[in-house]
Amino acid sequence: MSAKLILAIICPWLIGMGFSIPAWSMIMIGILPWGIADWAARNSDLISIKQAFSLVLLVESIVAFCAICLFVFKGCKFSKNKLALKWHCAVLAPSLTAGLFLALRGANIEFPTDMFIYHNRNLSQDQLLSQAGREFLYNSRFNWHYSMQHFLWNLQNTYSINTSGKIAALNAFTALLASANLTWALTKRWELSWLCTLLFLIGFGHQNFSFAHQISLNGTLIGIAAILASATPLLLSLNKSDSKQKDIVLGSLLLICAGTISYKAHAVTAYFTANILIASWTVTCFTFNKKRIMRGLSLILSAAGLAVLNKMELHPNFVSVAKYPEYMKIVHRFKFLKYDFQIFWPALPNSTIEITFIACIVLSIVVIYCKYISEGAVKNSSLALSILPFIVLAEWVVPGINDLTFKLISPEVAYRIAWTTLFWISIPVLLQAISKFLESRFVNINNYLKASLAIFLVALGIPIHNGLESNILNSKVPHLLSPLETSSMADGSLIQRDLNLLNRLCKKLSPNSFTLSDPFIGEILTYRSECPRPLANRNYTSLSLESAESMYYAGLKEAMADESSLKQWLEDKSIGTIVLRKSHQNYTSEIGLNSRQWQADLVSSYQDLSLAKLNEHNLKRAGFTNIISTPNLLVFTQIIR
Repeated sequence: MSAKLILAIICPWLIGMGFSIPAWSMIMIGILPWGIADWAARNSDLISIKQAFSLVLLVESIVAFCAICLFVFKGCKFSKNKLALKWHCAVLAPSLTAGLFLALRGANIEFPTDMFIYHNRNLSQDQLLSQAGREFLYNSRFNWHYSMQHFLWNLQNTYSINTSGKIAALNAFTALLASANLTWALTKRWELSWLCTLLFLIGFGHQNFSFAHQISLNGTLIGIAAILASATPLLLSLNKSDSKQKDIVLGSLLLICAGTISYKAHAVTAYFTANILIASWTVTCFTFNKKRIMRGLSLILSAAGLAVLNKMELHPNFVSVAKYPEYMKIVHRFKFLKYDFQIFWPALPNSTIEITFIACIVLSIVVIYCKYISEGAVKNSSLALSILPFIVLAEWVVPGINDLTFKLISPEVAYRIAWTTLFWISIPVLLQAISKFLESRFVNINNYLKASLAIFLVALGIPIHNGLESNILNSKVPHLLSPLETSSMADGSLIQRDLNLLNRLCKKLSPNSFTLSDPFIGEILTYRSECPRPLANRNYTSLSLESAESMYYAGLKEAMADESSLKQWLEDKSIGTIVLRKSHQNYTSEIGLNSRQWQADLVSSYQDLSLAKLNEHNLKRAGFTNIISTPNLLVFTQIIR
């Protein structure tokens, strides 16, 4: 760990302890300045990104030093601050425990997962040397999350998979810290904060695999952390009987500002910002007295939003997604009178999404009923969380409202909206709300609630291979616990050992030519070598042997029939370098097998590509010579006569 990284972690904590500021603001201090500094540098010629980040670190260090001096001057003793001790036990302890577990475990970097892409593309290129990629876009590999990681970790082109594991663990720790802090702020129960952490670990992620396998290297977790931290004061203000309109508006503006910066780290965070705002304002409009202005404003904004959505065209991917086969259909279309309607339902394998969504729906119905019976028995913050799953349901199935799903985003990723139920936070908070309501009625069913929770955790955490197409009970836990060795054949580490040797060769080659390799090698060479651009790399539309063959190597098999045809094929593709694997070991991806997003034995299946039939004999006749031979690779270059 670099000194910069240690300062970036510890300074916000020191500022929080020294000035006794709320924990949510401490988390925001640790995240948002980096996004703001990146944005300022990209939109100014006066300062570079590296200088802007150095300034952030300098300012935070000075403020932290002042906080320490103030803490000492006041004669405060941390051991006597009971509230601080409780917070550290309830919030920091579970987050740190989970973060250390993930850091020790490391990250599974496996082709062709997104983690492989983040490791080889987004984090392998130095983004601090220039203002390249000025567009402050979440989908740019120059977004602020990646430039921040480069600065704090001193990343170089040859950084290791072990470093990626630590980055992923720190991102997860940050999201868990904000989640546990929000749970603690709403419940003041340390065991519920620990439950929140457990639910996140075993339930959060993409489809059938854990977040640690898919998104822990991109900006999603950092963005979620910033949004949850900024949403904390807004949700707490809902509980105050004397809360003013100003408090709600200021809390909403804070959330919007944090959400905007988080969106630039990853677009999925926009769902969180929008749905938390909708839930909070719904509660404000219908439970607070004298909020007519807010009710009117909310109705006007909602009507305007729906009107704009109605005029928009369907997302370009809608037609192709609507044609998915029956077993994986997610867009369901029907006609009523003269109108065509469509609804979304996550029929793809979405392990844990359905079960957590159903749990949130059930608990929310109970909490809303409790609020209906006795208005003061349930906190407004709990009511806001209970509304979230119904907002998600509306965005999926209610005509007009679900234009959000079909027009603003691609329907194939709409299942991610289910994350905005905040199930890892909602379930503990709603359980406490129900328990308190029943206790006020002198009904004690805590033992039944604990038993129900235990059954739920078992269903969520223990894999049940039931053969259902939806894989509802196919747990993420085995993937979370799988050792890194299981993906060593597909993590690219064997290929990366030869990169220095390849780079020395590639510096002498023409940049106008292409490198011929399989997509696995091509993906590594594209971003982590100086070789001419590979003809094939990872493409989400070619995640099977057949699609890769037709996309990149069409006609090669026939061309190998004679010397002149092969030579012509290579010339037509402008091939100057050929990189072949010496051997292909059998490898089956457990994640690919369960998620069905790609051919499970994709990496080893490349031995059946027509490319793999090339050898020294036919390539020499086509004008190529073998100049590098390592235990893993054969490299051929064109003979210049």
